[in-house]
Amino acid sequence: MNIRNIILGFLCITAFAYSQTARHLFPGNALEAAAAVGADGKMKMIDIAGQPFPKAMAVSVAAKTKNPWDMQCMIPSIDAVTAGEKLTLTVSLRAASGNGYIVIKLQDDKNMALIRQDVKFDGAWKVFTFTTNAPANHPKGGLTLAFFLGMQQQEIEIGGISLVAGAGDAAAPAVTAPAPAAPTEAISLPPLGDIAYRRFVMFKFDDFKPAGNKTVFHARFRRVVDHALSNNMHVSFGIICNSLEADDEPFMNWAKSNSVDNGGSFEFWHHGYTHGMGFTLDGAKMSAEFSGPPYEYQSSNFSRAMKVYNEKTGLTFHTFGSAGNATDTTGVKVLEENPDIKVWLYGDTKAKSSKLVLGRTANLEYAVGKVATDKFIKNYQWQRTNEYFVLQGHPAMWTDESWAEYTRIVEVLKTDKFEFVTPYEFYSFKQQK
Repeated sequence: MNIRNIILGFLCITAFAYSQTARHLFPGNALEAAAAVGADGKMKMIDIAGQPFPKAMAVSVAAKTKNPWDMQCMIPSIDAVTAGEKLTLTVSLRAASGNGYIVIKLQDDKNMALIRQDVKFDGAWKVFTFTTNAPANHPKGGLTLAFFLGMQQQEIEIGGISLVAGAGDAAAPAVTAPAPAAPTEAISLPPLGDIAYRRFVMFKFDDFKPAGNKTVFHARFRRVVDHALSNNMHVSFGIICNSLEADDEPFMNWAKSNSVDNGGSFEFWHHGYTHGMGFTLDGAKMSAEFSGPPYEYQSSNFSRAMKVYNEKTGLTFHTFGSAGNATDTTGVKVLEENPDIKVWLYGDTKAKSSKLVLGRTANLEYAVGKVATDKFIKNYQWQRTNEYFVLQGHPAMWTDESWAEYTRIVEVLKTDKFEFVTPYEFYSFKQQK
């Protein structure tokens, strides 16, 4: 063995050992250093007794905001993370009065969620622990913990925050967040009988992008694709378009060959260029990519997304759905200036638009990334004769339990004789009537 191999071996062992050593990704005073943004609310540090942490952030939300992220606080990571490392997030919460309700999101620098959880709690301190594996390498500051606080008027306290990478125990009580409910059996509904008109389901799967490796895209999207193909279903995927700037040839080739435009089963739609939500632009807080920013920003991002998709695939978007389904009057103006777009998913049904606006009906997910058959049926059973449903999902966030529930819901829809089409296929059908 020569000296070069010895050195390389030592470096590999050192890197492996580093990735396996528990490292705290937030400073000890994380909450005090948190960046707080949003109106109609107050945040301050308070002393806490009888808990493993001496201080907490007291948050007062004066009123429910239009979007949950319109009032939030954010904490950036202080160390790099290696792909595959286990991440353990721990947060303590209590309601100072009534009940608390927030969203916890650990996101990367493109606002993609590694962890996203709706959390409800009462007046007793409760410790929530979530784990995931880092899907990619992230530099120092490349991960951010965000608390979306505008879910309701409330008085809450946040404390005991830690994010630990690698092996080892997080320095927090070993109490976990409630486990997801066990999958339920598919519910049998009474037969509908003969219906004289065609009825359609459009699945709107958000946050699709290249994986940058031989898997082409996220493995949890792969099972959606395979299931759709085996069931002769057409479904649609919203692409975050700045992800297309990299020359990911396997993804581009797959998209071209599987697009409905080329005889495939899938429509790919415009889900924004950055998919930004709750970001700062020129010192001002923006709600979302197409809600808040000035015309020049929105127009540029919209056009960049259209352009890069066409350049990389040779295809053209016909459908649009904004990040967080948030679009202001400026966003509507930009949308109207793009004649190639024919369908607006979860758009403002009161807006003056030349597009086919497909609104929200029953919810596939009862919370973002969570699917349960019984919760879906509760609303669906009264709408079974609808001409169409647009059902939104985030497959990259689905656990095996949510995946199983999704397949049960598909069986319910098949039994009720819905046709599974893409948004642009539905638009084309409406144009022919």
